[in-house]
Formats: sequence, structure tokens, C-alpha cells
Amino acid sequence: EFLAQNLTHPVSVFIKIDTGYHRTGVAYENRALITALIDAVEVAEHLYFKGFLVHAGHSYQAKNIGEIMEIHHSSKAILTELKAIFKPNYPDLQISVGDTPTCSVAEDFSFADEIRPGNFIFYDVMQAHIGSCELEDIAVAVACPVVALHPDRNEIILYGGGVHLSKDRIDLPGQNRPFYGYLARLSEENNTQWQILDTALYVKSLSQEHGIVQATKELMKSVVVGDILLVLPIHSCMTVDLLRTYFCLDDQRIEGAAYRYDAGL
Repeated sequence: EFLAQNLTHPVSVFIKIDTGYHRTGVAYENRALITALIDAVEVAEHLYFKGFLVHAGHSYQAKNIGEIMEIHHSSKAILTELKAIFKPNYPDLQISVGDTPTCSVAEDFSFADEIRPGNFIFYDVMQAHIGSCELEDIAVAVACPVVALHPDRNEIILYGGGVHLSKDRIDLPGQNRPFYGYLARLSEENNTQWQILDTALYVKSLSQEHGIVQATKELMKSVVVGDILLVLPIHSCMTVDLLRTYFCLDDQRIEGAAYRYDAGL
């Protein structure tokens, strides 16, 4: 109603459908409300009904590829049904879907006109753990200086805390113990690449500015204060938003150079 009264230029409108995430959107079963919304858009002078938009964010709570695919098939069935009902009256109706897990794993998107997965560009540890990608696919890491070593308890203290990584966490596989990121180091042969360390090495706790790494005796002996360790974040979207800028390692342009980018770009 507000848009109908105040817009002075044409705007196309998607109606968001809730297919199970239960964050926002119209429940897909509520056909009366969906129809009423379309009717309200159609009578507004500057509004045009574009189609249905979905974010199946509950796929992020999946524990494996099978659960991701169950969510994909459910959303597909819901949207296929809605499309069949409304497309006869709106032949240009479009379906827009977007969540990284299903868009990474599923093959059939013939029911949709576009996909909008937000985390394709970086991925993160959470995506790897639910099966969206492999750890080697993760394309973002936080460079954290080593500020203290505690060999007596095999702990390394990093300057890299909640204000850098966020406090998103997941449980270690097979253990009821949370962690906040895996470790990597720049390759000794090529400093434009990193090597993921053993997954037994991880950030086990975070304070505001610092992280505590569960290390091994071997790692302790190879690190000195001032060294840089890389942390693969649990949730790269939060990390990128917190840090705002990042450096791109690219040996195709200038060997060994780091390029600074504004994350807003």
C-alpha cells in the first residue's frame, strides 16, 4: 500500500515464498494471501508482478548432501506447483532461488529462472562440513599474527578474535566441542597459495581480539612469535563483512603481489 501510494517510477516486485526456512516470506500453502498480494500489485500504477523469490536458508542446517537434496526437492516441488497455478495468468512469471548449499550440490534448476547463491565466491568451513564444497575450495582466509606461544599446553595465541572472524562456530566432527576455524599457512614454494594444515589443528576459542589455537608439538616447534597463520573462517560472509577489505594473491599479474580490494565491490 505504501509503495502504491508513493512510487513515481515503475518497479517490478517479487513475492517472497517461505518453503521451510521460516524467517520471512509468505507460507506457500497460503494461496489466498499470495493471490491477494498479486492483485494488490496489479492494481498499483507503478508496481508490476515479477514472480516468486525463495531463499531456502534451512539448507545451512543440513548435516550432509542427502539432507541438502531433500530441501532442494521440497523447494522444487513447491515452486513447480506455484508456477503451474499462476503462470497461465502471468506468462512472464519468473522463479528466483538462492542458497549456497542447494546451488552447489543440486543439478536440476529447470524450474527456476535464476539462482542467487551468495557464498559461491568464497565458501567457508561450514559449507565444507555440510557437503557444499571441499576444504580446498575455500577461497578466503584471515592472516593472523602469532602473539604468544604456550608449549606446556600446546596452545598458540593469535591476533584474530571475534571482531575479525565473528563468533560463528560449529562442532568438531564426531565431538560435542565447538571450534572457530581451521588453519593454513602460505606455501613455502609459492606465497600466492596456501596449504591447509591438519584438521586436528583448529581455533578452539575466541575473545574479542584473540584466538586460541589447539596445536601439536610439531606446529609449536615450527612457529615463532610474529609468524602469520591463516584461519579459514566458519562463516566467510560474516568475516568479510567485519574486515571490509581483503588482499587477493595473484601471481598472474605481479608475482608475489597482494592486491587490496574493497569488499563492498
